[in-house]
Amino acid sequence: MVLSNLYKEAKEKLIDEIENLQTQHEEEESLIRVTIQNKDFETNAIQMEVNESESKMSVLKDEIKKIIEKKENYSDEIRALEEKIDGLNTQMTEKHFEIHGMSKSNDMKLQKMEKLENEKNKLRDELDKMVAENVERVSSLSLKTENIRDNQSDSSENSCAICFEAYNKEDHYHSCITLCGHRFGLSCLEKLQAQQAQACCPICNKNFQACNVIKLF
Repeated sequence: MVLSNLYKEAKEKLIDEIENLQTQHEEEESLIRVTIQNKDFETNAIQMEVNESESKMSVLKDEIKKIIEKKENYSDEIRALEEKIDGLNTQMTEKHFEIHGMSKSNDMKLQKMEKLENEKNKLRDELDKMVAENVERVSSLSLKTENIRDNQSDSSENSCAICFEAYNKEDHYHSCITLCGHRFGLSCLEKLQAQQAQACCPICNKNFQACNVIKLF
């Protein structure tokens, strides 16, 4: 009887332990399932993040590819621009040499112009001197002619009122200034024109040119 009671107590105790273990196992299994479910949620979330990251990476790869293509295009443009800049630098160097040559040529031209200007001033002074001398000579001749005008009216038909030489048919033709009508030897009138910047009649000082002189005989 005692053994039966002990067996029964032991059996009941064992059953309680088994039930406790089963309950504990169920609780642990439930906890594990919840943990697994949470891990699945985390895994899905991570997978979504991974998928999103891969999508972003794909977009970034496309953008990087485009950037690389643009870089290559820019590299071509940069090379073209560098070649153009080299060409412009070459042209600029050539222009500098050309400017240097022109500057040197201009300096020589300026020196030549200065020399010509000095020569021109010298010739102008000589011309002014010659004109002054001729004016003085013509004035003297005019005064002399004026003094003898009354005495040469008869002889002017046969001799020049400038040199008082008789006319001839070689070079001292009897000639007349058409603008005033006064008569002189052709060679004397030609000498006046050669000596004076603006020839004038020795008697009346009227200006005349070669086209205003005619031969009378």
